[in-house]
Amino acid sequence: MCFHTGERPYSCEVCGDTFTYRNSFSRHMHTHTGERPFSCEIYDKTFTHRENLNKHMCPDTGKQPFSCKVCDREFAESSKLNADIHTHMVKKPLSCGFCDKKFTDSSSLIGHMRINTEERPFRLSCEVSDSKVHDQLS
Repeated sequence: MCFHTGERPYSCEVCGDTFTYRNSFSRHMHTHTGERPFSCEIYDKTFTHRENLNKHMCPDTGKQPFSCKVCDREFAESSKLNADIHTHMVKKPLSCGFCDKKFTDSSSLIGHMRINTEERPFRLSCEVSDSKVHDQLS
C-alpha cells in the first residue's frame, strides 16, 4: 500500500535515503555495510546485488540466466527479458516497405525507414530564425 500513498517508511540512518519497500532498503544497506552476499563460483569475486553477479556470470559461463521462450534470446537481466516479452505481446500494425520488419509506432517506423533509405533525419528548420539546425553527426 505504501507505493500508492507515497509513504517511504524505511530510512537509512547513514545517508538519509528513504525506501518504500523493506527489500529495497536491505539491498541499499549493502552499499554501506560492505556486505557482498553473492559470489561467483568460478572466480574469487563477490557482489552486493544478485543482478551484478548475473551480469558477471554471463561472460564466464557463456550463458545468460534469463531466456525468452518466444524468440530464444538470452538476457543478463530480468528487466531486459521483460522488455523483450512485451515486444512479442504488442501488436505491430506498421510495416517497413523495404523489409519485413514491423513496428508499434510511427516514430520507430520512420527511424527504421531512414536506415533503409540512408536519409539524414537530423536536419531541422528553426521557425523563429529560418536557420538550419544540425546535430553533432552532420
